[in-house]
Amino acid sequence: MLGLYDSGLGGLTVAGAIARRLPGLSFLYRADHAHAPYGAHARADIFARTADGLDALFCQGCSLVILACNTASVAALQDIQQQWLPRRWPGRNVLGVVVPVVERMAETLPDHTLHPAAPTVQIFATDHTVRSQVFITEIYKRAPTLRVLQTACPELAPAIERGISQDELAGLVRQYVAIARAACAHPGYVILGCTHYALIYDLFAHELPGAAVLDQPETLSEKLESYLMRHPEYKMDYSGRHIFTTTGDPTAVNYAAEKYFHH
Repeated sequence: MLGLYDSGLGGLTVAGAIARRLPGLSFLYRADHAHAPYGAHARADIFARTADGLDALFCQGCSLVILACNTASVAALQDIQQQWLPRRWPGRNVLGVVVPVVERMAETLPDHTLHPAAPTVQIFATDHTVRSQVFITEIYKRAPTLRVLQTACPELAPAIERGISQDELAGLVRQYVAIARAACAHPGYVILGCTHYALIYDLFAHELPGAAVLDQPETLSEKLESYLMRHPEYKMDYSGRHIFTTTGDPTAVNYAAEKYFHH
């Protein structure tokens, strides 16, 4: 079975996109709502909590898990793939959410990106993700001539988790876009580098007309479909079961799942 692990609500957008693209694919979703969001946590804490979540998913029969959280992908994925997984769960695999959206952006770049006037890519993400520079690293592997800028949005994921009004969220997005525009008024591409931000995609698109705004859920679901075709060894379950679990309040999570899973 496929597993999905997230720190909070953002991963529900990934779960929803997977269910739309692969409606028969069963998955077990686990979120650490008791400690969400992860953006301000120390790297060691993120690794420990992520490893605990993966243990729970693998113990329940998952053979492949997606870290549907950018911060967990940035802080823990490399150590999990290279050290923890081979030692603790050989034969299982864990994938992140950063590379698929970068690959999709690179696939759509025009030929003139090799020219000095190549478009600017603007990243919006959590503090932890911005500090890691993982998006810059992955973009430059594929398009080294691009100009890449980052804007940290420390209040945004916590605000989404708290369920503040759409007007208040629009105000926060407006503030962060204003900061970004001080460095580049008209980016060619915008990457929403937190799965929470897919829930407010329209707010970013409204503030950044003319930019190609890329979020992660749809891209990841498309990449997952081709990945599973290439890797039948993970033996997915296609009975269409969707199971949601949490370390937080189940009532609140059930409400969020109904609201955001179909976003």
